[in-house]
Amino acid sequence: MNELNKNEKRILSAILLIGFFSSFVLMFIYSQLAVLFFICMLVFLGIGVALGNKELKENERRLDDMIKGKLRENHFHNEEYHLGQNQLSGMAVDETSEKVAIFGRQTPEQDFSFTVVNFEDIIESAIVEDGETVTKTSRGSQVGGALVGGALAGGVGAVIGGLSGKQKSNETVKKMSLNIVVDSIPNPVHEVNFSNRYLKKSKPEYKKYYDFVNNWHKMISVIIKRNETEN
Repeated sequence: MNELNKNEKRILSAILLIGFFSSFVLMFIYSQLAVLFFICMLVFLGIGVALGNKELKENERRLDDMIKGKLRENHFHNEEYHLGQNQLSGMAVDETSEKVAIFGRQTPEQDFSFTVVNFEDIIESAIVEDGETVTKTSRGSQVGGALVGGALAGGVGAVIGGLSGKQKSNETVKKMSLNIVVDSIPNPVHEVNFSNRYLKKSKPEYKKYYDFVNNWHKMISVIIKRNETEN
């Protein structure tokens, strides 16, 4: 089905390109009809944009339905999830069932493989930029005062204070991800993508992405520290 959709898309793109450039050439050959051909060019361009947007929205809807369906299959009460910028990995946290779902695939054409982890089996969470750990929380590590005492009584989704970890400073970041280590011998490390584009640390866009990944990192950190407190 995916291959069929690809072929149909190639054919449609070819037709639109032929129509667009034919109108462009004819506009110069028949200058008296320039306005008419210019309108034809705009029509072909508009059709292409509209069809492209429609296909994009339809693909996003199918992807959303598939991910939420998988979460329901795994008895998640919360269907909110993060999907990476490259749409190859994502995660969801369900405080009610005390589970974290981590899902990934190699290519956009593949189905996601889901790994569901109990809160108690999470060992470490780390924000990683271009292969270097920026900050992390793990069992037994020291954390900032915002996670001590009363902060642990709040919900997992609460935005709390900073966490400890090694800091690395570069001017730009190409890849930003959250690495989660779980209690599993065959598959202990799961990488969830958040950004795979060049971001200058001096720009607001970097802060937007970092705040987003940091919020998920703090959620997992609360889970880790809550388990330590309870045990």
